[in-house]
Amino acid sequence: MTPLSGAAGLSAGQFRALVQRMAQALAALGVERGASATVSWLGGNLPETLAARYAANLAEC
Repeated sequence: MTPLSGAAGLSAGQFRALVQRMAQALAALGVERGASATVSWLGGNLPETLAARYAANLAEC
């Protein structure tokens, strides 16, 4: 995955939008709490890694 943040990073608004898009994508895939699936992410020290964690929580995974 190519980092979205680049050298300049993300603003708070951009980060929030990223989290919401990721949460919507998880919901569209049918990922939900109690499902027989595991959400996992292997990423570096990037804003996208933290966004994925928040997105999973927002999507109630």
